[in-house]
Amino acid sequence: ETSSALSPINIQSIFEQAGNVLDVERASKSTADLVSFGNKVLYEGLESLFLPKYASIKQINSDEQQLKIAKPSEFAVLAGAVYEDPVENSQSVNHSFVARGKAADVAWMVTDSVQDESDFLLDVKSRPVLVRTVAIRGYDASDEDVDRVRLLNMICTANSTTLGPLRVHEGMFSIARELLADIRPYIDWTSPNHKLVFTGHSIGGALSILLMAMLTVERGVKFVQKRVLRVYSFGSPPIFEHPEDIASTYSNCAILSSLGLENDIVYAYNQPWDPIVRLFTKIDPLYPLIDDIGDDGVTPWVNGPTRTLRPIVKAVLE
Repeated sequence: ETSSALSPINIQSIFEQAGNVLDVERASKSTADLVSFGNKVLYEGLESLFLPKYASIKQINSDEQQLKIAKPSEFAVLAGAVYEDPVENSQSVNHSFVARGKAADVAWMVTDSVQDESDFLLDVKSRPVLVRTVAIRGYDASDEDVDRVRLLNMICTANSTTLGPLRVHEGMFSIARELLADIRPYIDWTSPNHKLVFTGHSIGGALSILLMAMLTVERGVKFVQKRVLRVYSFGSPPIFEHPEDIASTYSNCAILSSLGLENDIVYAYNQPWDPIVRLFTKIDPLYPLIDDIGDDGVTPWVNGPTRTLRPIVKAVLE
């Protein structure tokens, strides 16, 4: 089969069939189709799936692979290390473990490393630079040492509040204030030439971006431009809103621009159908559910756009 089998229309049909199975035979067929689809993505990649439909997709050139693939992978390891054994996993990518802690029921850790500045910036010459990395953990349902219910409540407190020129998720802002109080000394104790990187997965990535924004408002744009090499986020929900509802483009992020920062200070990596990265947005695939059931009593989100989970939830309700 050719990659045309991976067209968005065919994919939607596969998910709809999987969500409306009525017997074992059809369920087996739908499951096989999903496995086949997954294998095609693994072998052929997502290029054939998206290039014909989305003009904003750009190919990563060979001279950018260190910048946009290899180096981010290193910080993805750190974003995962804070969930597990931070010392061993940090050392596996040549980072020295410095400290760790928990604030507002969210774990964090700090590492030091020697990096090549040209791995972060295309237009600079190769030179060694000291980098202090702050990694923020996402929600970890297995951690019994934190108040998981309280953390979930904070994540779901999606009222907006003000941060400089922006509107920001109130619950996450409350968490970030406690985080910044904990890690501020590890920023202040570095030398003026010591660079900073923030990284995190899920809400940890969102909090990493938020910490950078808070430093921008607190210490000024020049501080962040000089000291923060990059923020990496992996599978993170959006938590900012521009008060004037200005849309971002491929070459201009309205959120970062309003802070006086360049687009490339944040590298965000997301899976195309991950529902987490659409939380709190107009295309959120999970919400709202309450008071949005159709007249038939089983069709959810009747007033919203196409939702990934609609056919599956409908099948469950039926």
